[in-house]
Amino acid sequence: MMTLSPSPERELVARRQATEHARLGGR
Repeated sequence: MMTLSPSPERELVARRQATEHARLGGR
């Protein structure tokens, strides 16, 4: 979907969401 230019902001948001999910009690 975004292979033309990976936005740094989008990556940061995705990383933050993944960390929050893991903190909530993810495997």
